[in-house]
Amino acid sequence: ISSLAFQWNANSNPSGTLYVAELSSMVGFSPLSGSSSTVLTTATFTGLVANTTYFVQVKTRNHAGTETAYATLGSSSTLAALPVMSAFTSVTTTSARANWTQNGNPANQTAYTVDLSTDSNFNLVNQTSITLNAYGDFSSLSINTTYYARVKARNHAGAETAYTDLGSTVTLTNIPVTSVSTFTAVNISSLAFQWNANSNPSGTLY
Repeated sequence: ISSLAFQWNANSNPSGTLYVAELSSMVGFSPLSGSSSTVLTTATFTGLVANTTYFVQVKTRNHAGTETAYATLGSSSTLAALPVMSAFTSVTTTSARANWTQNGNPANQTAYTVDLSTDSNFNLVNQTSITLNAYGDFSSLSINTTYYARVKARNHAGAETAYTDLGSTVTLTNIPVTSVSTFTAVNISSLAFQWNANSNPSGTLY
């Protein structure tokens, strides 16, 4: 997530040769994100930003201080950070928004896959959303139904994190409506009423 290691071939330079490796998130190497002087043929850079592509170049310096041109070592991306759970919002009878925090992943650059399911084990996934946002919107849901959500992040190279459990929410119920015959039994000391479920599912509490 926050470190990258690179290696190169010595190209017949003897042991003890000094190498200067430079790291940058910009292809033109300005500004630099890190620099390492070493007699090894590897360099490790730490303190990097999650899900960011970094470019590396390296040069050698002889005992008299004369340096070669740079050799470009290509690029690599740090891993994405695991998203952090946040509460559901905008819950209606047929829609809901699953939310998370990005945990250091660059905004609008990290892809998230969020799954929604009526099964807490996600053996059946009802809907999936892929987004660069820190939320996923779902619609056409069932009324008064419990939904579970999970999310994972993907870095620029396609490497994915594990899933983060986003908990669950229950869609809202519809307002009951008047039945054709509202009063079903009128007695001296009692009254019985009925109403229309208005698409609320069986098991809805009134």
